[in-house]
Amino acid sequence: MIDASLIITMIAGMFLVTYPVRLVPFVLCNRAKVPRIIERWLAYVPVCIFAGLLTQIFIGSKEAPVSVLDQMPLLVSCCLAVLITLKTKCLGWGMGLGFAVYVAIMLVM
Repeated sequence: MIDASLIITMIAGMFLVTYPVRLVPFVLCNRAKVPRIIERWLAYVPVCIFAGLLTQIFIGSKEAPVSVLDQMPLLVSCCLAVLITLKTKCLGWGMGLGFAVYVAIMLVM
């Protein structure tokens, strides 16, 4: 059995290794002015990431195919999440509300 202190140490170590790598470019480029065309292009990055995640869910499975009715909660929540992500351009809102809808549907079923 893995000790809780080992898990906390591993998480802290991963944080110390990955956080500076993410923080340094942000701090250095914080005042840089990005051209408008690049800003518009970057607005679609969350939607593309989300589409990649959904593709893995639906196409990447090597399991036996299941019926559409079994996948209906996932389909409904994913479609709603994609619409929310497209509308808000925010991956967090899309994933959060999509997950909440999925949980709500599963509780009702």
